[in-house]
Amino acid sequence: MANSGKAKLVLLGLAALLMVLGVAFSVAAIASPSWQVVHLLEYQSTHYHGLWIDCARTVKKGIANGVDYSNVGERHCTYKFDYSPGMLDNPNARFTSNDPFVDNGPEAENSRHREWQDFQIAYMVVIPVTVICGMIAVFFSFCACAKAAFVLIFTITALIAAMLTFGVVMSFFLISHSAERRFVKGVTGQYEQEMGQAFHFELLSELFFMLSFCCGMIVLKCFMDYSDDSNSQTMARETPKIKQTSSKKLKKEELSLLPVPTYEEAFPNITDASGYLIKDQMRTASRSNTLDSTYQGSQITSTTESQQLIGAETIV
Repeated sequence: MANSGKAKLVLLGLAALLMVLGVAFSVAAIASPSWQVVHLLEYQSTHYHGLWIDCARTVKKGIANGVDYSNVGERHCTYKFDYSPGMLDNPNARFTSNDPFVDNGPEAENSRHREWQDFQIAYMVVIPVTVICGMIAVFFSFCACAKAAFVLIFTITALIAAMLTFGVVMSFFLISHSAERRFVKGVTGQYEQEMGQAFHFELLSELFFMLSFCCGMIVLKCFMDYSDDSNSQTMARETPKIKQTSSKKLKKEELSLLPVPTYEEAFPNITDASGYLIKDQMRTASRSNTLDSTYQGSQITSTTESQQLIGAETIV
């Protein structure tokens, strides 16, 4: 019993730790701008495209005096809602003309990558929901040792967080591999965007949520086994008492309440003819018994009267 309690504590602690790690990586994923990264060699810069923020960093590489060098500048970031339609700086208004070269140029396409897309807005809603579910699960993990209901709530919230995170990871993987999101046009060529560290953060978050859910299921199974064992022990203790009470004799009041069977129920295999014969015999026997009792009663009455008369004569 003690070993099972320690095992449940260890599993609950591990599940809570995994849930905390999942929440931390989800927060890091939504805060990081590097969901997709592209290296633009002709501009000597690296662009980071996130959910709500985009950043760019100058990266200069070359050879000087026979030695390779690389200079990495500071990262400059802009918010996506600064380039969204309806704002003052609208890229659609700036790069919409009748010239297809201007509309499909590198600057116009780079601006389109900086816009706030619908799937990014959806992720901005779904990922905070997973973080809230993870925090609720961590809160109930501290009370899970008391009742199995808290373990059930922990397991359900962990499953919800894992399913939402899985949806984010899979949908972003498919969207990022589409042609319009995967490639960025430049002046001299096209550049392919890579998965950034924010996507890997979300992938790790999904892994930790799933492991936490598995630990919660194991703890819930331990609670169910313990409840089954306790119920069986209780039944084993109460069974002798039931036998003892059933072996006692019934009281007269209980006997009087027992149902009296009818003639047909008492003799189900007897035919009607024999049944009538037995009924007549029973009636005759009952009449004879009544007559005998009446005759004996009259004799007793006459005897008592004669004794009373003798007693009266003696007194006189």
